[in-house]
Amino acid sequence: MVSILDVRPSSVIGRESELATIRDFVAGIPGGPRSLLIEGEVGIGKTTLWRAGVRAAQDQSHRVLTCRPAELESRLAFGAVIDLLADVDDAVLASLPAPQRHALEVALLRRETSPAAAVQPREAAVAALGAIRTLARSAPVLIAIDDVQWLDAPSARVVAYAVRRLEHEPVGLLMTCRDELKPPFQLEQLRPEHEIARLELLPLTLGALHRLVRERLGLSLPRPTLTRLLRTSGGNPFFALEILRSLGGEMPNTAAELPIPGSLRELVAERLATLPQAAREAVLASFALSRPTPAAIDSALQAARRSRSGLTAALEADALELRHELVHLRHPLIGSTLYDELTSKQRHALHARLAGVSEDPEEQARHRALAATAPDAKVADLLESAARSARSRGAPDASAELLELAVTLTSEDDDDSRIRREFALAQDLYVVGEMERARERWRELAQRASHSADRARALCNLVQFVEADFDEAERLLTQAFAEAEGDIALQATIELAWARAGWWAGRLRIAEAHANAAVALAEQTHDAAVLAPALAQAAAVAFQRGRPEWTELIERGVAAELEVEHELPLETLPRMHRALAYERLGDDLDAARTYFDEVRALALEQGDQRALAILGVPHCVTECLAGNLELADARAQEGAAYAAEAEVFHLEGAYKYAFALIDAYAGRADEALAGAEAALASEAKGLATVALRCRALLGFVELSLGRPEAALAWLEPLWPLLTNAGYVDPSAFRFVPDQVEALVLVGRLGEAEERLSSFLVKSTKVGRQWALAEAERCRGLLFGAQGRLDDAAAATESSVRLSEVLDQPPLLGRALLAQGTVARRAKRKREADDALARAQRVFERAGMELFAARARAERARVGLRPRAPSDLTETERRVAELAAAGRRNVEIAAELFMSVHAVEANLTRAYRKLGIRSRSELAPRLVPVRRD
Repeated sequence: MVSILDVRPSSVIGRESELATIRDFVAGIPGGPRSLLIEGEVGIGKTTLWRAGVRAAQDQSHRVLTCRPAELESRLAFGAVIDLLADVDDAVLASLPAPQRHALEVALLRRETSPAAAVQPREAAVAALGAIRTLARSAPVLIAIDDVQWLDAPSARVVAYAVRRLEHEPVGLLMTCRDELKPPFQLEQLRPEHEIARLELLPLTLGALHRLVRERLGLSLPRPTLTRLLRTSGGNPFFALEILRSLGGEMPNTAAELPIPGSLRELVAERLATLPQAAREAVLASFALSRPTPAAIDSALQAARRSRSGLTAALEADALELRHELVHLRHPLIGSTLYDELTSKQRHALHARLAGVSEDPEEQARHRALAATAPDAKVADLLESAARSARSRGAPDASAELLELAVTLTSEDDDDSRIRREFALAQDLYVVGEMERARERWRELAQRASHSADRARALCNLVQFVEADFDEAERLLTQAFAEAEGDIALQATIELAWARAGWWAGRLRIAEAHANAAVALAEQTHDAAVLAPALAQAAAVAFQRGRPEWTELIERGVAAELEVEHELPLETLPRMHRALAYERLGDDLDAARTYFDEVRALALEQGDQRALAILGVPHCVTECLAGNLELADARAQEGAAYAAEAEVFHLEGAYKYAFALIDAYAGRADEALAGAEAALASEAKGLATVALRCRALLGFVELSLGRPEAALAWLEPLWPLLTNAGYVDPSAFRFVPDQVEALVLVGRLGEAEERLSSFLVKSTKVGRQWALAEAERCRGLLFGAQGRLDDAAAATESSVRLSEVLDQPPLLGRALLAQGTVARRAKRKREADDALARAQRVFERAGMELFAARARAERARVGLRPRAPSDLTETERRVAELAAAGRRNVEIAAELFMSVHAVEANLTRAYRKLGIRSRSELAPRLVPVRRD
């Protein structure tokens, strides 16, 4: 008789409809991203179908990236990603931007790194996405993950990040997962629902089980026996085959001869018990090693003093299989069953042996930890070193797990080492989003750390969890500063945290005092890495406080930043703050662009997507002020894409504001109102950032729509809010000109004058030209409402003159609109018409249709008779008359015996002379000329 164990699987049996689903899925990959999750109980056949999907993709010349993570591998940093990208050519990595290539090569262990050049957690994910996109340009890609529930956390982050951001690329994700376990990410959050499919595997039918047994084991069972096998196994193919394997190759004569195992695990355990001890050792090594090569299994057998024939025996017993130069378990249950049977002592011994076999430092450290039975300083040191390595590779989650083991194995007598490791652990937990665990660690350290400096650091770290409660933040920082006595660098860090807390809480006077204190302390450290962020924050506060020394502070900060030997987060550094300050400054847009471009280039070089995300909104605002709405939209779109890539979720409200601002300038009032209100609703911080700008924008839009009362409802609460907070620079009060205009329109002239006077004082003090131009415009509107028309004309003329120097179309257009309105009231019709015609052109060129319509309406109220077309040449007049009559250019050309190009040129000149832009405006401007 043929031995049951000699027959190998050759095809998928009883899964025809499931195979069709998988083949359709694979065939659809060229059409764009999609995902398929195969679910079912242990042994139901998920891996068999998964392999069928892999083969189908290979048959269709897809690029296939596969990995089969195991239970004990789920804690090894980037283990699955290393397998997925193992066969990806170096040329693909070379095509990536340098920072991405470096990050991915470090994650894949193809390049070493150091803490000074550590990879940030998202960088490997960004790089992996770039590599997948590169591969997808040459062929459809299938990412195939068997037992996705065992993905290590860094790999799960990479896979989720990449799959979420695929747009039109031909990439499919095929996964298997056990029923009782969950994937490390929610599938619904990876792709839109219509791109996700789930395939639940049901028990085999009697006919399918008959074919399975006959093909896999060479047996043909009587129907009663087969029926009992189906009932006993529950239609689970692996369970059914294991029941028959337990017979040792003997054919059951009756149904009664079939064993009735208590569970599948018990059945597997019984079969494994028949294996030679060396084969069992080979199975355990394959289960516990991250890369179980034949050589590694051989070394494990030697370490256990077992026969080297153990691997062959396990392969022949169908417990292991050799694929792609790695030794795999025939089924994961084989390894976990054998491992679970080990006593505690046996497990310690196994891991001690495997620590000497593994070549990966992180894996070695884990095995040493699992082998330890008591605190062990050497093992704890190894774990801490491995954690540093994992963190530098961009895997803080793996680092945290290693540090938890290190803390457990640290002796109570070694308090310094324990505290150091717990600080690093808390920071890793914070980075990976385990906020509550991080907070608890820092809270414990603040209470029981033996050194006061450690308590101070812990207290300072706790502040980031209470930002919304400034009083609590101040209490923690007060205690931290006292604990840090004698440590100048630490005190500087605490003062900086205090300044930032005051800044975000809108308590600018407090922020200023602590920012200046941070600088004074940082200067004593002679450490540029401490000084540069302190100067950046001090400059930002000084700017808003109206201190002229902000420019000196920022330039000192930039000089200090250039001395820092290692990279610091760009968002904290002076060059970033300089760019943001010049956007708020509002007078020199070219300088703002220059500084934006400088930081943007630096962020691209460093692969700092967070910084690129931060830059998008102020860059958009700058282009709106310049009247470049298309470019503003491009900057906002780019920044929003970076924010999504970097998962900088707190910028969501900021980008809603940016797009609403573009809509407002473009005259899409309904969209602007809806966008600004949505941004306001999503913004958690209520004073100094997006919320303030949203309220100002809502007031601006309401005013643009001619609803001054609604505008004031948004704008009036802002002045006392900002004044009480200590803001001085007009950049914080950009809404005031709109507020003054609205007050004038509703007849509250005394309040308008009072508000304008305060704004003018602030603007004059710091010399902001845009603010002075706006103040002059508002003075003109106010004087006009008071009947002081000569004063009004002088003020609006001054506003136009100041605005022309700044070259900001929205500013100039509104100045001209005010000038024309004042001139109309003074019945200086020609001056009014000229100013309003110019305002109309400025607004139209800037795409500001709502304001252009206002200019046209105001111009229509002037009542000036259209200019006689005497300024037109005879040819221009004839062309214009025919065009006004509805003739097409080709018809005009034929009638006047000229080329179409000549017609277009004459029309262009006529438009310019008449101050119009389209044919529809010709007829009202053409006064009939009497012909003699």
